[in-house]
Amino acid sequence: MNVYPLLLVASEGRDSIRQVVRLRAHLLIDPEAMKQEQLGLVLKAQIPVAVYATAENKGKIPELEAEFTRAKLPFVIITKEKSKLYDGDSSGKLIISTGDIDTLDISENPESQTKYLSNREFLLTIANTDSLPNLESWVKLWEQTGKMPNFIKVSPANIDECVGLISALNAYQKIFGVIRNGNQLLSDVSWKDLPDRKTNGYFCFPVSWTGSSALAPYKAGYQFSPDIVLPSPENLKNPKVFNAVKLEAEFGLTDEYTFSKKIRNLIRGNDTEIIPYSIGFVRDKDRGQCAFFSGNAYIDGGLKSRSALRPNFSITAWIKPTELGNNNCILAKGKDFVLKIHRGQLTFTVQGVKDYYSVKTPIPLNQWSFIGLVHTYSENCVSFYFNGKLTEKISLLKPYVESDYTMLIGSNLWEEYFVGYMDEIKIWDRELNEDEIKNEYSAEDQEIKASSSIWLIGLLVGLSLFYLIVKLWRRRKIKKEQPAAMEHLVIKTQLPAIGDISTGEQINCFGGLRVVGADQKDVSKKFSPKLKQLFVLILLHSTGGQKGISSKELSDCLWPGMSPQNAKNIRGTNIQNLKALLVSCSGIRLVFQDKLWLLEFSDGYFVDYEFVENWLNNADRNDVVQLSERLPQLLAILKKGTLFPNMEESWVDPYVNRMSNRIIEYGVQLFNVLPEGKYDALLLEIAEVISINDPLNEPALRKKVSILTRQGKLSLAHLVFDNFGKLYFELYKEKYQGDFKALVAGEAVE
Repeated sequence: MNVYPLLLVASEGRDSIRQVVRLRAHLLIDPEAMKQEQLGLVLKAQIPVAVYATAENKGKIPELEAEFTRAKLPFVIITKEKSKLYDGDSSGKLIISTGDIDTLDISENPESQTKYLSNREFLLTIANTDSLPNLESWVKLWEQTGKMPNFIKVSPANIDECVGLISALNAYQKIFGVIRNGNQLLSDVSWKDLPDRKTNGYFCFPVSWTGSSALAPYKAGYQFSPDIVLPSPENLKNPKVFNAVKLEAEFGLTDEYTFSKKIRNLIRGNDTEIIPYSIGFVRDKDRGQCAFFSGNAYIDGGLKSRSALRPNFSITAWIKPTELGNNNCILAKGKDFVLKIHRGQLTFTVQGVKDYYSVKTPIPLNQWSFIGLVHTYSENCVSFYFNGKLTEKISLLKPYVESDYTMLIGSNLWEEYFVGYMDEIKIWDRELNEDEIKNEYSAEDQEIKASSSIWLIGLLVGLSLFYLIVKLWRRRKIKKEQPAAMEHLVIKTQLPAIGDISTGEQINCFGGLRVVGADQKDVSKKFSPKLKQLFVLILLHSTGGQKGISSKELSDCLWPGMSPQNAKNIRGTNIQNLKALLVSCSGIRLVFQDKLWLLEFSDGYFVDYEFVENWLNNADRNDVVQLSERLPQLLAILKKGTLFPNMEESWVDPYVNRMSNRIIEYGVQLFNVLPEGKYDALLLEIAEVISINDPLNEPALRKKVSILTRQGKLSLAHLVFDNFGKLYFELYKEKYQGDFKALVAGEAVE
């Protein structure tokens, strides 16, 4: 916290004189260079004067002091000595140290150095120019710094002009005061609605600039009382005092994620809606219990997390990456907020705007780092922290805007997964200052060391019992718990009757995976990509008379190349997550029996994949009447799309290709079974289903063109033919050789 001694009236006895100096512009003169007529002009205009005491002009100062004392005008002496009240009469003479004065040279650019002003009480402005800046420029300088130009130094030739300038500045109405924390000045205070303005303890603004705008101080980590002041006539006569009070560390904390065998948000208390995908929980020697992200794992923070990360936010987290790729996401929220590691550098990303890489914040591999990101709305910037220290502050191209999306931990919309360990993620809806970030790091670091010490002591104490425990444990015969048999849950092998297709719980595989629960909601929407793969893989091995899939086969398909132990840990976590999501599906049970993973279904439970398989295996194609009555049931499923159209895994391809080939073969056979005319509607639907599985299937094209032409829909038939030709050209880069008339006649293309 940057605070400085406050000059109190009680201790100084004459602070009111210093206040008068702070609120007044003075002409800084050189006794050696000032002409007598200029001195007369200054005295006549009643201009306050200051003089810089040096060895050369020491003899001249008493004479000047006497002149101003007789005129009862303020006379300030600036010296390198410590400031002290002058022992004289009540004319307001004061000696001020150069250590209390900020110096600003505006000779070349009146606004070039305003942002470098310090906490010092007074402002000396040097303007050694041929002609002085106009009054408007001086007022702008005043409002930018929050300090009135207390001492103005100009070239001797411009003293006459400066006299009028100082008179005009002193005639301005002003609102002024002090911001203090206890008995100390508070530095680096911003002002709401006034961008790029900072003051240090004392402040003074011209009322002509502020107009009717309210003054409201702001500094990260503090609240103010009062928190706003209007520049009304009543507030222009006396100093306004803002009392700053430090905020508690937990103030504004909206999220605190912990990972001790389960994921908890200690602030929101929405643990039940947090959705983990493939998260592992481990005990780290340094951090204790923490979360492990395997590389395709992430956490959905739930609906309540939508309100997180509003402007003026702060984030801290402990991370330990074990792999660093091109991009590894730590936190994300929609497309407008991503905190990630980009090629080893902590990075803040706004999609479509910019990646803000912090080259000064490299993230090491295989070791714990305490990271922080703070957004400052008033300055439109983000600050990066590493192990409690500010590393870099970067200005944003556009203001950050919050989004109404759930928060993701460990991934983002582009699936830039984090690989490694995370612990203790905190988010505030306010800006933390440097001291607060440092305190968060120190507190956590001390807690880690204390926890490690306790753990070590416990380990040493436990070693004395370890041998006995191991002996007893080895004598026990460990039996794996077998799941209890579920009554009335069997795999269907018979072709279902027409009325067996349920509108309740069911699994749809054609046109995209849908797992409809008892509440008629699609549970699969909550599946992560890996959980979807796990579910489909077990499902495919649970139908058609199959008895399940082994753990090794699961690992080989879903986690190839991973060590057996790591694969086991990740597989176990994913299976538990899948079971948790299937709770709302009363007709499904995921079991492990005979060393195989299997999905068991209750009687009457509908799986469209199994329905189609049974149909293709058992349908009687000779009874045309019965076939025509039941076909709409099958076609309604197949018209939705191909089997698992959004999955590209190599292990699912054989199932998809086999199913598509069987559907095409069956459909072409139906062309020979069902005569045209009476069954045209069915035949067109069959042709459409064939085209879904093979867009360039010529028998399906011939059937469509033939039926549409006979029905008198010649233009529609031509459209179907033309679209086929366009697709053919796009795929093969050559013109389709088929002839429309030949197709109408039912002739095959050579």
